Amino acid sequence: MVKYELNLRDYLRIIRKRQFVIIFSSVIFTLGALFYISSRPPLYEANATVKIEERKSIAGLLTEIVAFSPGDIMETQTKVIKGFPVIKRTALRMGLIDENTPPEKVYAVVGNLQSKIDTKQVGNTNIIKITAVSSDASSAVKLANAVAASYIEENLLEKNKQARTSRKFIEDQLASLEKRMHTAEDKIKVMSKDIKNINIAPDVQDKLTQLTFELASLSQKYTPKHPKVMQLKEQIKQLESQLRGFSGKELDYARLQREIEVNKKIYAMLRQKLEEVRITEAEKVPDVSVVDPALLPTAPVNAQSKITVFTGSILGIIVGMVLAFVAESLDTSMGTIEDVESALGISVLGVVPSVTHDKEHKPVGFIEKLKRDLIFKHRKDEKETNYIRLISHYNPTSPVAEAFRSIKTNIMVSRMRKTIIITSAGPQEGKTTIFMNLGAFGRYSAGCGGYNAGQR
Repeated sequence: MVKYELNLRDYLRIIRKRQFVIIFSSVIFTLGALFYISSRPPLYEANATVKIEERKSIAGLLTEIVAFSPGDIMETQTKVIKGFPVIKRTALRMGLIDENTPPEKVYAVVGNLQSKIDTKQVGNTNIIKITAVSSDASSAVKLANAVAASYIEENLLEKNKQARTSRKFIEDQLASLEKRMHTAEDKIKVMSKDIKNINIAPDVQDKLTQLTFELASLSQKYTPKHPKVMQLKEQIKQLESQLRGFSGKELDYARLQREIEVNKKIYAMLRQKLEEVRITEAEKVPDVSVVDPALLPTAPVNAQSKITVFTGSILGIIVGMVLAFVAESLDTSMGTIEDVESALGISVLGVVPSVTHDKEHKPVGFIEKLKRDLIFKHRKDEKETNYIRLISHYNPTSPVAEAFRSIKTNIMVSRMRKTIIITSAGPQEGKTTIFMNLGAFGRYSAGCGGYNAGQR
């Protein structure tokens, strides 16, 4: 029986008392760990590393097109590698699917490959490690290298996609600009027939053309409220105010001339950009390169049997201790001396071991007693009974006699009353034996008497 408040001594007592439960639990968990090790398939791990570099186009196109990309670039790329496009390309490369595979199977195959792939940035570098896990060593190597190659292809495809988008945009701008230029040229031809002598200040006209071109260039980089843009607009207004003395047709003619000149410069600039974009689109140099290809692993990664067995044993001990304390808390019996002392609140004076002997009055061990009781049906006679009841007299050096001597000593030094009742819950439990052996020691003490008053 366990007290409500336990100290370290109580915990140690419970562990000793329930040690079989703890040992049994530890053995079960250890055997379970061994079974798990023997039944699980080996897993092999292959690693390939890729390096990511931001390459600029030959003409510096990337410095012209500014894109805001929030977040960590390397962390983003680790997710891109495990993304659907790259893994689907990997499945196509490995022959697991083809272009005619149903979408359901494609998603299943891609999901299975994604569960076998892990990506991680190597330190604070621009290198990403691609890890592939498989039950077959060669399959792990093929998968890691296929993912790396597919990622490079997807990166190059994305890079060319940006160049194609830029080329399409520039071509559309050129077509629109050509149309405006043709319209302006047609108008100025008609006006030149009506106005024979047009003499607008050439310096002012050239200055307006230059400022208008600069304004068009700055408008691609800055907003209309930017100080540089507003300053150019103010200068253009001042120059236009100087031309107010001319007639309306003359001013329209001057504006058309400026528009044509500006459009020609913009057209030339866009043509140059178009050639640069075409060169970039033709480039086959990706931003990703393989640093270390995956090599064939020599041993499975889950072969750490010692750690698994040790973990199972420790877990078994922990579970066994929990079960031991639960069993102790549910157990209301008194099986140890500590239980008796805890339940009754008194001290135990001593413990008398089981008394057995042969005909020559020599002590008999437990195994011999078991043989006699089970095989030979040994029965106690009167001589044997007297020997047991007076073992302190017949064999004063035996452990049993020493136990009675210890009880007698504890009684003598205790503060309890010296009148003692020896009782038990049932017959044939040793009341008379204890009474007679204590009496045998008591004959050497003055003022000691005994009375056997057995009542049934």
